[in-house]
Amino acid sequence: MKKVLITIILTFGLTQLNLGQNNNGKTNVNSMSRSFVISLGGGVTLSSNDFPNAKAGSVGKGSLEYNFPSSSNIIFGLKVVGARGVFNGDGGVGVIREFQTPFTYVGLGPQFSLKLDKKLYMTISAGFLSLWFHPKDINDNSLPNFAANVYDNQIFATNAELAFRFWTSDNISLNIYGDVFGGLGSDNDYLDDQSVGRSLDLVFSTGITISYYLY
Repeated sequence: MKKVLITIILTFGLTQLNLGQNNNGKTNVNSMSRSFVISLGGGVTLSSNDFPNAKAGSVGKGSLEYNFPSSSNIIFGLKVVGARGVFNGDGGVGVIREFQTPFTYVGLGPQFSLKLDKKLYMTISAGFLSLWFHPKDINDNSLPNFAANVYDNQIFATNAELAFRFWTSDNISLNIYGDVFGGLGSDNDYLDDQSVGRSLDLVFSTGITISYYLY
């Protein structure tokens, strides 16, 4: 019985030592390999639309990802992402001279991470989103086309993101990101409630997130 107990203890200890080495990049497995990651943060938004001037808005976002086992500097993963924010514009020549569009989205897609240094990674991700948006004027009233049900304000969209992750400890990284999303289908030009000029409205954001890694 003692021999069995000693064997179990030694096996457990060696396993934990090996996992610790893998997670800290001391073996051929990098720090993001085989990890679940929870990220939270936010930033500012700017949009490209049918209004001449873009104004800064804000966004809060979060994600859950899984990175598959890898012994190279390239890691493949899957990410579920969600965000809630607002983008703005002004300079219109008609009755509506300024707008604000609150939005919410959730989505899923693949991501690729590249180890640049022991404590620095670059991540590229993309995916499909379900996007909800509600164009309003500065008095919080729905804009005319939305009020008249000219388009559907729940559409499918795509997004892409580039981020740099700076490790601050074994389980935490500080990330600087930039991303963009735009709608798909016939209603992709109504994010500002107008459909003139450009054929696609795009929303850009940049900011900071913090990630926690579970192995």
